[in-house]
Amino acid sequence: MRVSHVCLGERKINAFTLVELLVVIAIIGMLIALLLPAVQAAREAARRMQCSNHLHQIGIALHNYHDVHKKLPYGCLVKWPSGVNKDQYANEPTVYVSPDNNWALLAYLLSFIEHTAMYDEVVKVFDYSAPTYKVCYDGAARNHWRPIENMLVSSYLCPSDGQGGTIGWINYTGGPARENQGWSYKTNYQPFFSGLNYGDTHPKNDLLAVNSDKRAVFGRNRCETLTRILDGTSNTLIVSEFHRGLHDGSFFGRPTTQRPGSMWINATYGPNSNAPDECFGIDTHVCPYNSTNWEKSLPCIGTGDSNRDNHFVTARSHHAGGVNGLMGDASGKFISNTVDLDTFRSAVFMMDGSSKSL
Repeated sequence: MRVSHVCLGERKINAFTLVELLVVIAIIGMLIALLLPAVQAAREAARRMQCSNHLHQIGIALHNYHDVHKKLPYGCLVKWPSGVNKDQYANEPTVYVSPDNNWALLAYLLSFIEHTAMYDEVVKVFDYSAPTYKVCYDGAARNHWRPIENMLVSSYLCPSDGQGGTIGWINYTGGPARENQGWSYKTNYQPFFSGLNYGDTHPKNDLLAVNSDKRAVFGRNRCETLTRILDGTSNTLIVSEFHRGLHDGSFFGRPTTQRPGSMWINATYGPNSNAPDECFGIDTHVCPYNSTNWEKSLPCIGTGDSNRDNHFVTARSHHAGGVNGLMGDASGKFISNTVDLDTFRSAVFMMDGSSKSL
């Protein structure tokens, strides 16, 4: 009987050496490093496009509002000082001297962007003629404001911002009359108002005193018709972006308080300017009072109430290179940070006789 003998040789093991493994890891790391910026850029491009689409929706809503009411909404509707002569506006259909109800531009548009239920609730809160009306800074009005707390309009927010915290009731220090406030919604989109600062925007005794070379489409207690945009709707910039602010209590983007950054922006500087905005300082909810310790990409100085004629904010975004804007014909425009300042201002002012292209 023959017996087969099987000789077992050495087994060869196929495996990476340590050096080869390190090389593979290094190559993968390099590929990720190369691809990650491209992926982030693609995501930001999508966010910027979505932001532009939000502005386009606002533009369509403005035109639909104009079709229904034969005029654009008021930039904001607030109480005028007692010294204002109402008779001078008797023949001026676009001016209204109102009680204090603090309506802001985008509130008028809620029912035109498929938020009719929210609009109805906001009307109940802001209707100054209603027996239950409470001024916005009345601390006893908490229950009155409660129906519109935590409301959120996603199309009023830029997806690249991602800041601002919750929507609701906040407390801040700023005098006994304004220690509590309620809020309906928060937004990244603000209308341009006339002039270069608070003093230009809010003439003390005459709404129409704003020089025509500094008049924007929107203003305080003033609305316009499309035909009065003498520089042409396609040449006139009417709305752009602004940061909401990191602090939940920041009134940046909360269109209740009659302040730059809350209800409007200015064309004082170009988009995303390194020069700080000058804002009404309330504790730390805007920017630290009399401080330059501002938020990232949101340089501002709280200048105090006594200097409020100088207050202004300019268009700002988290998009690289510029901000999204809305033209009067409802078209979108991306405005570069390097735009010529005179050209930028000319685009904002509706009857300065210039039609420079952005």
